[in-house]
Amino acid sequence: IRLERSFWRDNNFPYFLVTLAPFGAGQSGTGGGGFTNAFNLHTSPDGPFSIELLSLLAHETFHTWNPLKMGRIRSPEENTNWFSEGFTTYYQDLLLWQAGLIGDAQYLDSVNRLTRDYHLSPARNSTLQELVNRPRQDQAKGRIPYERGAMLALWLDDEIRRRSSGKSSLDTVMRELFEERKRHADLSKDRIFAAIGRYVDATVLGEVREYVESGTSIEAPQKTRVECAEKKMVKMNEFELGMDRTMLIEKNRVIALKPGSAAERAGLKNGDIVNGISIHWNDTTKPIKLTIKGGRRIEYLPLGPSRKIPQYRCP
Repeated sequence: IRLERSFWRDNNFPYFLVTLAPFGAGQSGTGGGGFTNAFNLHTSPDGPFSIELLSLLAHETFHTWNPLKMGRIRSPEENTNWFSEGFTTYYQDLLLWQAGLIGDAQYLDSVNRLTRDYHLSPARNSTLQELVNRPRQDQAKGRIPYERGAMLALWLDDEIRRRSSGKSSLDTVMRELFEERKRHADLSKDRIFAAIGRYVDATVLGEVREYVESGTSIEAPQKTRVECAEKKMVKMNEFELGMDRTMLIEKNRVIALKPGSAAERAGLKNGDIVNGISIHWNDTTKPIKLTIKGGRRIEYLPLGPSRKIPQYRCP
């Protein structure tokens, strides 16, 4: 909390409430929510104080300012989720790295994860209007504002730094949006664009609008804030469930099984009834584990088609 108050140069709080709510016995995972001068955290009583938990704390604390202290967000919130959630996702590990709470390798892991999730997302090129009209139609569309916003923040920070010879950065834009709050009741995408436009030319601002509104693919910058990191193109597999996601989650049935997929090769059949599900969405390194009615257990890596995506490595 002290770290983020220092970033925003703001220590004006009448109070700040932190709540910790443990999951029940046998449950795992983490979750949280940011509120006015407060956040709550859900985690396992037996869970370690991991990097993931630290990132979650940084994310929810950042919401105290973005967007809560910048202005009111009008419905539909999908118009600005790319900023409120996506830019917050970008900053959560950047601030931890700047404070020395995580190292270069851990921070680059975070950057590589966001570039991977963005480039492999099937919803990457969804327009803003599509997200507004059907924001949670599927899991990919629900996540793309986080991924697109974080990727945009990474690219935009590099653009501002290069064009100002290091005199300004995305940090400058964020602080100005916070400092001008008394003159603006609402935090709209046009107000965000206006703040960005004070630090880039019309061409770059036009690109920002295209990325946000049209879903144009965002190019990964050559550099990150870790000086030794170099961009490389690496072949990675898309996440492929291998069946209809909605039917699996809502009906516990295997429907529309994809021929030749890892799911089919593992032994699943159309019509199977699923009694147990363990899935790390969009993570191709962790196996999907399903328990089929009758006790049969199925396990497979959700590896789909491969493509080359940018990743950052230090020599």
